[in-house]
Amino acid sequence: TPLHLAARNGHLKCLKILVDAGADTEIRSSQGQTAREIAIAEGKYECANFLRTVEALYGCFLFFYLLFSAYRAAYGGFFEITKLLLEHGADGSPNTFSGMTPLYGACLKHHADVVWLLAKTMPHHVNTATKMEKMTPLHVAAGEGNAIIIRILLQTPGKADINAQSIMGRTALHDSITVGQIEIVRLLLDKGADVN
Repeated sequence: TPLHLAARNGHLKCLKILVDAGADTEIRSSQGQTAREIAIAEGKYECANFLRTVEALYGCFLFFYLLFSAYRAAYGGFFEITKLLLEHGADGSPNTFSGMTPLYGACLKHHADVVWLLAKTMPHHVNTATKMEKMTPLHVAAGEGNAIIIRILLQTPGKADINAQSIMGRTALHDSITVGQIEIVRLLLDKGADVN
């Protein structure tokens, strides 16, 4: 790549321009070397140090960006941004404090398209409960009265546990009855919700 060529020839200014333009410092040459490894092998230490700094900063930035932005994108209903984050490694892990996942946030805010995307790509989070209340995405969708999202959660590969209980012993059926959603009550009963 042009980045490899600039590193091989020690052209630091060219490296900076290429990195600013979005050149990927992790791409390997046909010999399997990154631009930084080429700079080291060629004795271009100023270029190697610059690339090492870029890689370290990018790694830290990417970690924090992916960790915190996936929830915000899902909660905000930004389908394309959520999709882009997933394509670049965001894993949708629960927030360390609340236990809320991006899927939970999308359910809470009624973003059916984002719920569909997250449930399809991360079915293992369909039953992930919050830390304090032990509420799953199905609980929040039922409590919010969103039949479309409940259908999505019940039809995805992760199959939402229809009888999962919150810390108070409540199921999605309890939550749907609390808000008076007859359509959801019937849907949950049709899918096998325990009436007792």
